Amino acid sequence: MTVRALSPGEWLASFAPTELVDAISRAADEHGWRTRAIRTTEDALAGLATSGESHVGGARALIMACDDHGARFAVQLSGGRPWLARALAGGDALEVLDSFGLAENGRAQRVDVVVAGPPGDRDAMARRLGEVGLRARVIETPGAGTLGGILAAAGTDTLPLLPLRSSAGRATDRRAMRRLAWSMLGAAAAMLLVSYGLERGRTSRELARIQLARAEHAPAVRNALTARTGIEETLDLVDAMTARERAASRATAVLVEVAAAMPRDAALAQVTTSGDTVTVDGESARSGDVYAALRALPDLEQVRLAAPLRQERSAGDQVTEHFAFMATLKGRQ
Repeated sequence: MTVRALSPGEWLASFAPTELVDAISRAADEHGWRTRAIRTTEDALAGLATSGESHVGGARALIMACDDHGARFAVQLSGGRPWLARALAGGDALEVLDSFGLAENGRAQRVDVVVAGPPGDRDAMARRLGEVGLRARVIETPGAGTLGGILAAAGTDTLPLLPLRSSAGRATDRRAMRRLAWSMLGAAAAMLLVSYGLERGRTSRELARIQLARAEHAPAVRNALTARTGIEETLDLVDAMTARERAASRATAVLVEVAAAMPRDAALAQVTTSGDTVTVDGESARSGDVYAALRALPDLEQVRLAAPLRQERSAGDQVTEHFAFMATLKGRQ
């Protein structure tokens, strides 16, 4: 940083950090001092670039600010306008060129170079640039000889002074920014509510249209459902009647087969069918013959006793057996 006295009670500070600028501003407010000017590093670099434009003839150029430690700041111009600025920790000519991509494998590209700084330092840098094949021009920069003085002097006649803002001014700016932020937030909320209202209205109209269409088609749909229900009930009734007729026809045929297969001495008392089950009750001298006859029928299977056998003796000492057999119709399991 460079601080220079302009007159009694007035100073010019160059390259001061933000904290220092705030401290100077607060001290000036407390003591009633009049703040003259402030210049930032960016202003000085831009001023340096502007001062060097008259010395640049090509589309690309590099302007260096030097001190006794070498190049400390550099500004690259593109098309006659500042394009890139770097703060350097000192370095040789090739190192500076390489940091801007203007050197490769120890060889410098063709570029116009302008060197600013104290006479001895700038001339030494110009000679080193000449050693790598570049011709450098120099800028006469009055000042204290430090880098801050060089850059401040380079930008003094080209950039307007920037006044410091007081605490009251900064507070006013903050209030204005808050009002602007709240206004933007209110506008965004209003737009959101309007968008919500428009979308809700569109959705309500669409739902009303769908409900109207459903109401128009509801009678036709109800009639179709009623007709379908009637048709399904009729089909179920027809299927049930067909199944009953088929079962009755088969049961009749089985009854005829059972009656024809009974032995001569057998007497049938009752033949009943229930679903796929046939029950045969009767009397015979030998129930085993009845059982064998039932098993021989092709339409019956799983012949078994439905009740225990009972034997009775008649007056002539003849034995009569009461039987009850049960069988299942084949193909109905």
